[in-house]
Order: sequence, then structure tokens, then C-alpha cells
Amino acid sequence: MRVPGIGRLSFGARIVVVLVAILVLMQLATLLIVDVAVNRDVHRQLAERIDVGEKVWRQLQRDRGQELTLAVGALASDFAFREALATGDASTVLSALLNHGQRMGADASLLLDVDGKLQTSTLDGDETAQAVALAPLLEAARTQGSSAGVVELGDKPYSLVVVPVLAPRLIGWVAMGRLFGAREARDYHSLTGLDAAIGAREAQGWRLVASSLDIESANALAQLPALPRERTRIALGEQQFHAGITPADPRTRAGSMCSCWPAWTQPCSRTSS
Repeated sequence: MRVPGIGRLSFGARIVVVLVAILVLMQLATLLIVDVAVNRDVHRQLAERIDVGEKVWRQLQRDRGQELTLAVGALASDFAFREALATGDASTVLSALLNHGQRMGADASLLLDVDGKLQTSTLDGDETAQAVALAPLLEAARTQGSSAGVVELGDKPYSLVVVPVLAPRLIGWVAMGRLFGAREARDYHSLTGLDAAIGAREAQGWRLVASSLDIESANALAQLPALPRERTRIALGEQQFHAGITPADPRTRAGSMCSCWPAWTQPCSRTSS
């Protein structure tokens, strides 16, 4: 290593300059190694945090599905409802769907025949399209006894369950549930400290359904041409976030949940609000 001007120094001074230069280089190398190690550790913690978040999300969805299944099962096992369905009393069936749906806070109530053809729906729109959207859940219910998941009906995602109506043979299927998005994002953030954004697919991309992000970040996220398909770092407004994607329901592909964590925040220091 040649240091400019060192030739005019004494031998002892030259040794001091060289030693100082070596110490400076060693300190720089140490700082670089520490910085790389810290960044690697932060990314590892972030990955673990998002892994935990995905597990919490799946458990939250299972719990919601069980809650809805119990509520809808109460209607499917009601004697008056089964009798009305068996005798073809359409007005009584519709009244029961509306009344029970109101009691359980349902936003969608649908009745299908044994073959899966839609008979009654409290939603507007194409009934054939609604039946097609419900087909994956109906198929699962045929093998499992009941099923729960996220389905898009009329351009809105719903958390739905499908249960059989037996009298004692199968006479139909009831599907009921609630709008999917705002409540799930809020509860997920409360449980994990991670922000959540719920997105739904569209023909020309996607749209933001609900989010626990601040307004500026949520608006910036909504402007992205697509949600990231894998864990990555994204810029939302003036903030950088680490993001991970989890399907709302792999069977129906009705939407996705994006977990977001500020890139400048240590995973252990964030508290939920």
C-alpha cells in the first residue's frame, strides 16, 4: 500500500501511518461485517414474524369458519325450516333465511338444491355465477359434511359456510356468511401487530378491499399494478415495508391477504394498536 507523501516522513512516522491505515481498514471491515450480520438477523426476524402471522391468519380463518358453521347449522337443523324446504314452501324458506341471517349478522344467505343449483339468494346478480362461485365449497362439503371459505359473489368477497339440510336424507344445502375484509384485517392486526391488506382479483388486475394500513400507505398500495407474489420489500408512499402474501382461500382464489411490516422497524419493538 502506497500512501501519498509518506516518502517525506521518517521511518518511524511511516510505520505509524501504515499502522493507523491498517486499523482504519480493520474498523471499516468490522463495521461492514456487523452491518451485514444485523441486516441478516433483522430479515430473519421479519421472516419469522410473517411466518407466525400466516399461521395466525389460517387459525383465525378456521375459528371464523367454525363459528359460522355452528350458526348456520342451527338453521339447517330447524324442524320448521326443513319441513318448509321438503314441501317446497318457498316463502317460508326465504323468510327463515332472512330472519336467521339477520340474527347472526349474515350479509349473504343462499339455498341450493341437492345438485348444487341455486334456488334462493338474498343477493342480487347472476344466480348461475353465484352457484359456480360456490362450487368449490359445495364439493368440499359433500366429502367433509360441511365447508367454510372465502367466495367472491357480485364482485365482493364473503366468508361463507356450506352445510347440508337433512330430513333425514339430503334435501338441499344452505350457504351463509359475512362480508370479508375489514373485520379480518382489523383482527389480524390486533393479534399480530402486522398490518393487513385484503385484495381481490379483477379482470385487469386487483382492487384493495380493506386494510389496517394508514390512509397514505393504503392508497399507495392500491396503486400498485398487482400485489407481490412472494415476500419482498415494497415502497408505499414515503415508507418501506416488508410484505408477504397469503391466499384468502386457495380453493376459490377469491383474494389475498398481504402482511406488511415497516422495513425500518425492529420486529420486536412494534406494538399493536
